[in-house]
Amino acid sequence: RQTVSKFFDLMDENRRIDREAANKPPPTYYWTPGHEDKYEGLSAWGRVKHNLHWVGYKAFWGLAFVGEVAVNVLGLDQPEYQWMLEEAEKQRKKDEERRRLQAQRRAYLYERKLEEEEDE
Repeated sequence: RQTVSKFFDLMDENRRIDREAANKPPPTYYWTPGHEDKYEGLSAWGRVKHNLHWVGYKAFWGLAFVGEVAVNVLGLDQPEYQWMLEEAEKQRKKDEERRRLQAQRRAYLYERKLEEEEDE
């Protein structure tokens, strides 16, 4: 029980960290409007670090997006046997359609039989 409790506590902590990261404003750089005074005395090396941070930040989130798209396209976020579930659903729909057509045929034949009996 304690292990399970610790596991859920860890999950809650991770959710909290994710929420905080999502609500955190994006980083500011020396070229960000309204922050020029903050970075006025920034050295050339400081500007290089800002540029490198910006490139790394954009590359990381860009790759994270590409990874999510790849996971969705390749179906890695689906259950292992998703194809079996889809095939079973297709088969169920085919069976329903077959039964519906058979019922229509039986109804048509029954109506025809009734018409023949009325004609006699």
